[in-house]
Amino acid sequence: MKRLKILLLFSILIALIYSFIIISNNYFYSHYNLNTKKIIGTISNIKINDNKVTIEIISKEKIIVNYYLKNNELNKFRNYKLGYTILVNGKMNIPSNNTNFYLFNYRKYLLSKKIYYIMSATNIKLISNKPNIFYKFKNYLIDRIDKLKSSNYLKAFILGDKIDIDNYVLNSYSINGISHLFSISGMHITIFSSILLFILNKISKNKIRNFIIISIFLLFYMLLIGLSPSIIRATLLFILININIIFKFKIKTIYLLLIILCINLIINPYNIYNNGFLFSYIISIYLITFKSIINRHNNYFIKLLLTSLISSIVSIPIMINSYGSINIISFIYNLFYVPFISFIIFPLSLLTIFLPFLDSILN
Repeated sequence: MKRLKILLLFSILIALIYSFIIISNNYFYSHYNLNTKKIIGTISNIKINDNKVTIEIISKEKIIVNYYLKNNELNKFRNYKLGYTILVNGKMNIPSNNTNFYLFNYRKYLLSKKIYYIMSATNIKLISNKPNIFYKFKNYLIDRIDKLKSSNYLKAFILGDKIDIDNYVLNSYSINGISHLFSISGMHITIFSSILLFILNKISKNKIRNFIIISIFLLFYMLLIGLSPSIIRATLLFILININIIFKFKIKTIYLLLIILCINLIINPYNIYNNGFLFSYIISIYLITFKSIINRHNNYFIKLLLTSLISSIVSIPIMINSYGSINIISFIYNLFYVPFISFIIFPLSLLTIFLPFLDSILN
């Protein structure tokens, strides 16, 4: 165990040094440059807002494409689906940094997603409208959700996509310190895995087989909604904890979390610019550290109060650095909203996907 601790601390040190060297020297591992005029890629996300289309495509790397609609082009882009292959002609641009210290830094946000350039498109041409099985399933799910009244919230809860929720509403959630409830996180993974485990245990008592099935499902779900830092943390931690239990490795949970943290930073050092990454790991580290104190109490609401209070306190430095302000009573709001979302809204959202007649109740 002592060797493991030394190895882990050494790995964290290497990961942090590696991250800061890359970032401080502005290393770019891009396959493109400012002279690139043409790209062929697969649509991984698309948003139409008034006369502007924003498309995220995957080619040799991710690229954001901005295109302003011309006459009678709206229906053309409405028919574009995820997984379609397009040819884009245009001009490459480096995303701009924020000019005010406390404003949102779009460039750093894109770097955390390994997006180095934005292309201002002059022309977009469809090459193929035959998505693979993965995108077919995601398109089917989106089409099914779009038919429902509560589609904007269903996309947020099920697919982690808040694109259709009004900005005023999102800002309200952020100010009140409850925006984390609308991000795919450990709560979602816990509920998903609990439901699956309940069903599988009724079918088979083979714990290893059930664990493998749940892990495959969670990995597929992680790919389906996008590899955000919080979903990677929650999914890999669930898998490693169960491997630890099944094979009796007796490795502390905090070490497993730090291993995942190292992997995340080595894969993409720019994750340290992602607030979701910072909130997810820092809060998780502190909650695991203070787990014994939280678990001393049997009352659910006292546990929730302690969890909310610890999460709020350790989030203060990130909140001040990123937004220039904090909400000192956000932990009180969470006492009401966490159980409401966890036990009512989210499970009802899952049921509504399979039983659409529940949509009116959810809405």
